[in-house]
Amino acid sequence: MFAVSGTIDVREQIVIDDPYLTVAGQTAPGGGITLKAADDNASGLVDVSTHDVVIRFMRFRTGAPTSVEGDNLDGINIWRDDGHDVIIDHNSFSWAVDENASIWDNAHDITFSWNIIAQGLRESTHSDGEHSKGLLVSGDATEDISVHHNLFVHNTARNPQVTSPGRIQVVNNVIFNYGDSALQTSNPYGPPQVEIVGNYFKAGPDSDPDRYEIDAYPIEEAGEWHLHLRGNVGPHGSADGPQTDLVSPEDRGLIVEAAPLDLPAVSTTDAEQALEDVLMGAGARVPYLDPVDAQMIDDVHDERGGMINDVSEVGGWPDLPAEEPPADEDSDGMPDTWETAHDLDPGTDDSADDRDGDGYTNVEEYVNDLVPR
Repeated sequence: MFAVSGTIDVREQIVIDDPYLTVAGQTAPGGGITLKAADDNASGLVDVSTHDVVIRFMRFRTGAPTSVEGDNLDGINIWRDDGHDVIIDHNSFSWAVDENASIWDNAHDITFSWNIIAQGLRESTHSDGEHSKGLLVSGDATEDISVHHNLFVHNTARNPQVTSPGRIQVVNNVIFNYGDSALQTSNPYGPPQVEIVGNYFKAGPDSDPDRYEIDAYPIEEAGEWHLHLRGNVGPHGSADGPQTDLVSPEDRGLIVEAAPLDLPAVSTTDAEQALEDVLMGAGARVPYLDPVDAQMIDDVHDERGGMINDVSEVGGWPDLPAEEPPADEDSDGMPDTWETAHDLDPGTDDSADDRDGDGYTNVEEYVNDLVPR
């Protein structure tokens, strides 16, 4: 929980390796919290290699420090067998040198929902040169990953990219101004099995009209790719037309139309409704929708904007308004006014109690109350 707001320079990657952690960005006063790479950071912002982690309403705006050259300046990595049961919800990711976000190396049971994943730096310090990437899901045993209701904006590729044979679902995302590729699948570890439902693909100023919305991209012996396609909309196809129209023509023969994967159900709408919902709801909106996210949303509405090589092209990190935190006499994380309104004692640390017996502690009730339903 946060008693301050503002932009935090991360000098070295923050490693989360102890489980049962909730990072509640919505508790920050004023303009909320942004993480950025400090001038000597060559490792990225946050690394999650443990389980039972929830991160909400944070901004990961990496940037490319001028004093270092590095390929690994991601916003967030979730990885290893220990990286499981993780929820990344209503955050904002931008300006990374490698991927804005990645899941890999056997991580499992991960949800990426209602995030803005935008404007990975195109020609920056990455050794490969062009490297504006959104979200990578990779690894030979990475599985049970849900990517839903995210807004991907101004990334050349990996919007997202799935290179794992494990069960993955990509549902009700909005992808705007993809460059070389929108949704990529590949098979370095075996043929993928991906549920792709109700996504809205929207070309932009940097989009190649000859590139299709879904790219199979085989790099090993192809095999059969189990892609369940339903209700996706894009420049090459409609929700009620043949879904393979959205797939690169040379790859259509690889696809086996499989039944929906045995993954947890996600409340799903048609792609047009997803476009409206995601633009209205994605990103770190509590306590404050910052100008960077507001611009990304406007770009989608107005079909404008583009990819960048350096943060200076868009004015850098915005100043976030400061505000004093609410009074909290017992320092239990719950403001006195909220405790009084909910029949709790502002003079006693009762944050770990469960007043109404619903399984959520009192402080969890407070944190969740900050988020509009």
